[in-house]
Amino acid sequence: GWDVDVELRPMSIATKSALIGNDDVTQLLPAVIIATAYDPDSGEPLFTAADAEWLKDQPAGVIETVALEGLKISGVSEDAVETAKKDS
Repeated sequence: GWDVDVELRPMSIATKSALIGNDDVTQLLPAVIIATAYDPDSGEPLFTAADAEWLKDQPAGVIETVALEGLKISGVSEDAVETAKKDS
């Protein structure tokens, strides 16, 4: 063994996208969150376009989960997203 303590941290969505060679995800998922995430009390958007770079640096698992829910409630399936990416 290594005989050292190790702290694992999640990759950002930008790092994960670069690793798997899919930069489209880096742009798409933060954009979905910006378009669909609102404060439940005020009804105001939680994010603006100015937050896109910050969102790209957030943990990939969180961004993917929130964005996929945003797509789902908007009537867009994961399959439709994959098909659209292949067609572009």
